[in-house]
Amino acid sequence: MITYQVESLIAARAEFDGLFKLHWAEIARHQDEIKLNIDYDTYQKLEVAGVLHIATARDDGKLVGYIASMVCPNLHYSDHLMANNDVLYIHPVYRSGSTFVKLLRFTEKYLKELGVVNFYVHMKLSHDFSKLLERYGYTEIERNFEKQL
Repeated sequence: MITYQVESLIAARAEFDGLFKLHWAEIARHQDEIKLNIDYDTYQKLEVAGVLHIATARDDGKLVGYIASMVCPNLHYSDHLMANNDVLYIHPVYRSGSTFVKLLRFTEKYLKELGVVNFYVHMKLSHDFSKLLERYGYTEIERNFEKQL
């Protein structure tokens, strides 16, 4: 049975490590030049400060997905709490069902309870799930560009 909950990255670091590595191997660009090297110290500080919030999906206790979000007042609209997803990932075995949608809905509900008014989700173009987001009320509002220097 799949369950959805809010969890501490630091408390479950070993479990997250495995999925982070799968996630990186699947989507990271420039893997030859830029290796995965997670700054757990900063994540811990953000978690303690109440900025980092992680919703997870577990199948009979096994971590199968996560949506990590940074929650803070927007610097341009300081009277509004906003959330930006940092990373999100669903193990490939769980992508054909409703796991992602249920995790997304769980995350939205949780963020709303925190007082978040806008939730921003980003994605790699090579792993485009915009149609799914649009189906659930999201609107494309911005594009990002990269140049390796």
